[in-house]
Order: sequence, then structure tokens, then C-alpha cells
Amino acid sequence: MLRNLGPKLKPSRPIRDWSYTGSCSLRLCDIFGCLLVFQGLGLLALQAHYPKLMPPLYNIYDKNSHCVQVSGTKVVLLFVGLYSAVIGFGGIKAGLPSHGADQFKYKDPKEKGQRSSFFSWLLLARCLGGAISLTVFVWIQDNKGWDWGFFTSTMAMFCGLLIFASRIPWYRIHVTNGRSSLSEIVQVNIVVRPRF
Repeated sequence: MLRNLGPKLKPSRPIRDWSYTGSCSLRLCDIFGCLLVFQGLGLLALQAHYPKLMPPLYNIYDKNSHCVQVSGTKVVLLFVGLYSAVIGFGGIKAGLPSHGADQFKYKDPKEKGQRSSFFSWLLLARCLGGAISLTVFVWIQDNKGWDWGFFTSTMAMFCGLLIFASRIPWYRIHVTNGRSSLSEIVQVNIVVRPRF
């Protein structure tokens, strides 16, 4: 959802100025995505840690045991955690590459090569992150418990959020003229609607 919404909230007019200072609001999709992932993983870690928030155990090897359907706050906590993490990951995956590309001037030959290098490093970081999550975090979940696995993932996300947010004053932020593309889409729908 944020993957589709993030680019529509971004200003669409030509670049007027380059600046090294800016505000959090221009990178709202990235920060909001990080916060959603942090919230979702935290809720999943909380649910995995406390037994009263977990569904009742079901032994698949015992023919006499019955699966009890989970309801109430347990289901709400599970789905809020899962969906907020997934929506947040979508926002991060959509916003981070465009944020990185915005840090380089397109007409400068030196920065053009640096931009290409950035995308290579970004791809390497994503591949290494996937490898670490499939080995280290899975080992933690298998040997220490699901709560420790979700907790370490939550702390890794929190550290990434702190690093990203601490660099906000040094990011290049495009200062633009005009409206966002989302407001233009709404205006077109208002104008076209009476014709049908």
C-alpha cells in the first residue's frame, strides 16, 4: 500500500534548488515505513513472549487433540502486527531507492558514477540482509525462541531508523514548485466525473 502511495505524495514539479537541509516531512514514506515495521515486529515479539497472548498449543501428532480457533485480542494483535510490518516494508522498499537517487546530481559526471555505485551497494545490502535474516535470525528463533527472533529483528529495525533519522540534516532535499501529484489526480477526477 505504501509502495503505491509513497510516490504519489512526492512533489511532481521540476527541481528549483538543491539543498543540504530539509525536514522530516519530505521523507515521510521512509520514516513512516520504518515506524510501521518497528511497531509490527514489536507487537509480534510481545505476542510471542507472553503465553497468555499466544493461541493454545496444538499437538499435530495426537489424534485426540483439537485445534481451538483463536479470537478476540489475540487475533487483533497478530494481524495488526503482521499487516503493519508488511505495509511498512512496502514503504521502505519503495522510498529508499528514490531517496538514494535524490542524493546525486544528474548532470555531474562524478556523481553519476556515485549514483550507480549506490544502487550496487543497495542491492548488495538487500541480499546480505536476506542472507542474515535467513540464517542468523532463523537460528535465533529455532534455538532461543520466537520472541528473541522478533526482538532482535525489532532492535535491528530500530537501529536502522536511528541511523536514517540522524542523517536528515545532511540529506539533499529537492525544493520544488507546485502541488503534489496526488492533488492533481484528485482534480482530474473531480473535473471528469460530471461527464460520465
